[in-house]
Amino acid sequence: MTPSSDAPLVHLLNNGEQVATTESANWIVRVYKVYDLGECGPDRPESCPLRQLMVAVRTIDLAPDQAVFILPKAHDWRFLEWTHVPRQEGPDDAVRFTLERDDPSPTPQNGWWITSRHEVAVNPWKASIRPVSAAATGP
Repeated sequence: MTPSSDAPLVHLLNNGEQVATTESANWIVRVYKVYDLGECGPDRPESCPLRQLMVAVRTIDLAPDQAVFILPKAHDWRFLEWTHVPRQEGPDDAVRFTLERDDPSPTPQNGWWITSRHEVAVNPWKASIRPVSAAATGP
């Protein structure tokens, strides 16, 4: 065996995890979370390592259309739920799911994080993300 020299692949496989998967009639969607290395500084939430989500989606056939969509890094991403998994798919339909995202609060004395909720829509050809709500949370 030989070691891989593909640094992004090494980082993904050593510091990532699959957090959700679903299958519709014609698509498979997998959500992965990849962790940056490091730890938080004392009383400094902005120093905490970032996390990134990657969404892999493919058609189910012998020559699948495949794509990976990468969300921006945040201090945390949490998968909440699948909100729509279509029974019949077309190029304008999508699998939808909800995420929470943590970002440092501008006023850490009132809570380290601002947690926002987002809806993601994805199919093998396109993806989108839109904010749904935001609230401050404690340390």
